[in-house]
Amino acid sequence: MNIRAIRRHRKLTQKELSERVGISRGYLGDLEKNRKHSMSLRTLSGIAQKLDVPIEELIKQRRMNND
Repeated sequence: MNIRAIRRHRKLTQKELSERVGISRGYLGDLEKNRKHSMSLRTLSGIAQKLDVPIEELIKQRRMNND
């Protein structure tokens, strides 16, 4: 699953997740649409933590989407 699918499964809006992680809603939207190809480890870790998924799952999905 990608960030958007996991977020929706957890019934979170982009606004809710972005506020919990400490990033803008627009930046989260760009990450979900793969418009941003890099993010800091802190951001990636924050998203994984707030979505309650292993960080490795998000890394794997990012690699698959960028290849």
